Amino acid sequence: MNILKLDDIYKMQISKYVMKWHHQYLPLQLGTIFTLSNEFHDHQTRNMTNLKVYVPKHRTRIASHSILGMAPHIWNKLSPTLYLSDTHQTLISLHSFSSRMRRSILRDYI
Repeated sequence: MNILKLDDIYKMQISKYVMKWHHQYLPLQLGTIFTLSNEFHDHQTRNMTNLKVYVPKHRTRIASHSILGMAPHIWNKLSPTLYLSDTHQTLISLHSFSSRMRRSILRDYI
């Protein structure tokens, strides 16, 4: 059966939103909605070379459960094999990402 659970649909849509941000497909006003972890520090960290999103601190529960609070957590838990090409370690297309993520989620159901 190829039907995703509601929670997995939510995670997939949030991940696709971050992928659109990485590809700069979002409107200009949303271009600064996230920050890469490697742009946040001036010194070497273990996240310097990956595409992890910086997780900001939020003072309220509402803010931490918004897309600004949830998207970095969901994206950073993804395996890089879902969004990076096998050969060049560059971002894959949004369509390929959606297909890989869907297959990965469905594989977990078995």
